[in-house]
Amino acid sequence: MSSPSSYFIHNVSLIAFYRNKPPHLTVLIDELQTYLERTSILKGKFQSYPREQVHETIIGYEGIRTK
Repeated sequence: MSSPSSYFIHNVSLIAFYRNKPPHLTVLIDELQTYLERTSILKGKFQSYPREQVHETIIGYEGIRTK
């Protein structure tokens, strides 16, 4: 029988561009957030993250059962 610790769910992710970003990526993020904030379908519903917190998830294993 498995021990209770074998049911522990690990959350592991590989991310890139958290905090510091190349200038061209900073411009793209700003433009996209501005567009999404102003588009009529999302107006008042979209709240952007601070630029430093925006990142790229390369691999996400959130909620994957591991041993």
